[in-house]
Amino acid sequence: YFNVKRGLYADDPEQKYYSEHAQVLALLAEPHAPVVDGLKRGKLTECSIYFTFYYLEACRLHGLDELAERKIRKWGALAEEGLTTLPEEFDNPRSDCHAWSSHILYHFAQAKRNIPLDVQ
Repeated sequence: YFNVKRGLYADDPEQKYYSEHAQVLALLAEPHAPVVDGLKRGKLTECSIYFTFYYLEACRLHGLDELAERKIRKWGALAEEGLTTLPEEFDNPRSDCHAWSSHILYHFAQAKRNIPLDVQ
């Protein structure tokens, strides 16, 4: 599904749809996947809140700090909206307190202690 011209993996065989999900999976599966520039350009279907865990992991592995910071700002916006717990989704959540969005706490804790995220 790789589109050489766009430098991205498509979500479908007809190469009509492109998402952050496909690029993130490519980066996690193949360290030299040629999708970093395409991911930086954006204009892709965004990751859901739970899948952002993998997005941030791909950013960490590939030194894409700017992309990670941009994505993490979405959590800051939740606080500005007055939420005190983590929602199920960024937009139109069914629940304002959801476990799968709490993975951001893992990333914050590791970054605060300056511990590599791959240390178990």
